[in-house]
Amino acid sequence: MKIYEKIIEYVAKNVYSKKENEVDLDRFKNFETISPKGKLYAVDGGSGIISDCGSYIISKIKIGVTCYENSKRVSSEEKTDEYYVFVQDTEKGLKVKSFPDLKLNELKELKLNRCKIDEVQNEIRKFLERKKIEELSKKISENDLILGDGYFERIKFKENVVFICKTSRLRSKSGRPLIGYLNQIGKEKIENKKWMYSISENEYIVKFHGKGKFCYKVNVKNPEKLNYFFGVVAHYSKDPELIGYPYPLLRVDKIARIRNDEKKTENRKLKNNKFGNLLRSDEDAAIMHELLDKRMYR
Repeated sequence: MKIYEKIIEYVAKNVYSKKENEVDLDRFKNFETISPKGKLYAVDGGSGIISDCGSYIISKIKIGVTCYENSKRVSSEEKTDEYYVFVQDTEKGLKVKSFPDLKLNELKELKLNRCKIDEVQNEIRKFLERKKIEELSKKISENDLILGDGYFERIKFKENVVFICKTSRLRSKSGRPLIGYLNQIGKEKIENKKWMYSISENEYIVKFHGKGKFCYKVNVKNPEKLNYFFGVVAHYSKDPELIGYPYPLLRVDKIARIRNDEKKTENRKLKNNKFGNLLRSDEDAAIMHELLDKRMYR
């Protein structure tokens, strides 16, 4: 037997062979698409290392916000904030400096010394995403809605915020990924319809379009407006680029994502000064894997 067949046979025996009924069909609920009464904001962040020198790293972070009203993008409210972060490994722990400056007490709150040096950028990015959502939450109306990519447990002002996770580690009792399991049942029992499946009062698995391939883990902090929230997200989930996923989140992902060509451009800008040669020498401490990868695939 080929090794791949052995792997799949093992998975089938240990994951798919359980016969217990794990899904309560009564917890599947349909909902209707609703035309939004207010604005919809989407927030997302991107981060990337632009110079890795082994003992220190320089990264770039972008926090994007886009806004839609009456199904159209409000370009005047679309913004991207940019930050740069220096992280150095020292005998006393990690030394972190951001440009522009973040308040020292905010950085202490993140407890960054628990992180590996290359994880700091992601922790700061998540912190900045949360702060941006809180900032927006203070000014929205009762009919406005904020979409967050991922989930932020500690966020404040969260009544009109819906968190959508693109991936999830939730599992069923038998060990199957819960999202995949529910998606399979949904296709069999609720074909071509939107649905939500309650996991708890605030957490759901949701399919926002009947023809969508994926469903998502969704967190809502104000379940009293659940049907309105999900109906509005469904209204914005009809884009054929990725049907079933709200296109404001697609849009904000594009403006916040730090692409490889952007990393290269930022790296060149860093070196375009009197310290450029020093930076080139320092990068040699951590660049060998990248060089081998390029040689392998050229």
